Formats: sequence, C-alpha cells, structure tokens
Amino acid sequence: MMRSRLHVLLVGIAVVAAAAAALPAGLPIPPRQTAVQRAVIAKIAAQAAADSPRSTSGVLSFLDDASFRANLCACCSSVAALPASALYARFKAELGVMELVHK
Repeated sequence: MMRSRLHVLLVGIAVVAAAAAALPAGLPIPPRQTAVQRAVIAKIAAQAAADSPRSTSGVLSFLDDASFRANLCACCSSVAALPASALYARFKAELGVMELVHK
C-alpha cells in the first residue's frame, strides 16, 4: 500500500525530532565555515577574479567554434544563432541560480 506524502513527511519529522531530543543538551553548534575554510575560499576567489578575463576569451572562442555551433544547431536551434557573448551571458546567469548537489 502506498503511503501518502503527508504521512511520510510526518514520520520524517517525528524521526528528526526524536533524534534531536536524544542529543545531549548544551553541545556547541559548529560554525558554518571554519577560519581555514574561509581563508581557502578567499584565496581561490582572488585567483579566480585575476584569471577571469583571460579565461573568458577562451570560453568565447569555444562558444564560436564551428564544431560546437554544429552541435548546438542539432540540439538547441533556438539559440544556435546567438553570438558567443549572449550564450556566455546566459551561461553565467544559469550558474548564478543552479542547484548545487553533492554527496
């Protein structure tokens, strides 16, 4: 018998609540990001900002490549005629809103 989504949700909430209640009180909550992690991310971000202009020209060249354009025509004809700069702008916009999933 298939259970309703609401039933599954309520059971999930009950399990999480029971697990939370079993934890000892007063445990410190770890920071969202450690100082080391912040430093590493800051270093990578600074390097990415420095490399971005040079890298962008390579991406634009790839987006103008004849082979890439042929594949784009085959799958996505509605955007195949757009200039590389417009494709790049769309790509950057998608990166800003895409969901990040990892294990």
